[in-house]
Amino acid sequence: MNVVLLLALLAAQDDAATPLPEPPVWTVPVAHTGGVLLASRLALSIIWPEPFDPFPLSRSAASFGRAYGEPPDFRRGRSLVESDGDPWVINVVGHGLMGSEFWQRTRRCGAGPLGAALVTVGSTLVWEY
Repeated sequence: MNVVLLLALLAAQDDAATPLPEPPVWTVPVAHTGGVLLASRLALSIIWPEPFDPFPLSRSAASFGRAYGEPPDFRRGRSLVESDGDPWVINVVGHGLMGSEFWQRTRRCGAGPLGAALVTVGSTLVWEY
């Protein structure tokens, strides 16, 4: 009987010492994600100006309209990871690292797996379109 009481007291003492989890901070992962996407877009505009230059704005608006209004680019003569025309290294390594960065930053700021998945999927959709 004394052993059971002692274990119950130790368990109650352990629960009282455990702090409650902090709510997630959403401003940091959202700002970080936006900054990474913007910096990546600007870098692509400098490295490959022809396909990624945002000017003139009328051409960019037409390009965004096509991106949201047409089915994805799928080239049958290429492997699945190169079917959009990009090299496999960009699609596998580049996108993987970018998604990992968004996931880890969101988790580090206190969000759970569902929140991190939503941020990662949302940022992927913004990047791809």
